Amino acid sequence: MTDRRSWGSLSTLWGAVAALSLVLLGLAGCVFQTPTPHLVPQEPREPTALEWPDAAKNAAQADGTFVGTITEMKDDWTYDDPCGLLATALKRCEGTVTYRVKLADGQTTHYVWAFVSPYGDFGLHVNERGLFLWHKTVAYRYLDCRATQAMSSAYCSYDLLNAF
Repeated sequence: MTDRRSWGSLSTLWGAVAALSLVLLGLAGCVFQTPTPHLVPQEPREPTALEWPDAAKNAAQADGTFVGTITEMKDDWTYDDPCGLLATALKRCEGTVTYRVKLADGQTTHYVWAFVSPYGDFGLHVNERGLFLWHKTVAYRYLDCRATQAMSSAYCSYDLLNAF
């Protein structure tokens, strides 16, 4: 074990730096909040005459459909694209927030993912019933990618998900 008494003023300085860094990290956590979308239920609406051709084309190109009710919505950090401290402080986060949405129709359940802008509104909510369309989407596992790429230039794994 090292005798730190021989370090003299360095040991006190090191303790002060460590304490100051903990205080600054605590303040940064209070000041810089992670951006999240506003979960604002929106009234369902029929497409207008101008939007109808696009809606019909989107329905025809969908990889899957489901008529049911949203029974559960959870954050899925695995696919979130987080922002750094500076981008968060400047409110310039261009990442995504991911939700795993559970759909049910009484007999079957189905999971669909939603990728939302951190500063936007997200109109889906629990107990909403409707016809849901989704497309197969490549979703990178950003949580794992950031951890492995910090240590090496490793490949970033992905999953093929059903997404709104």
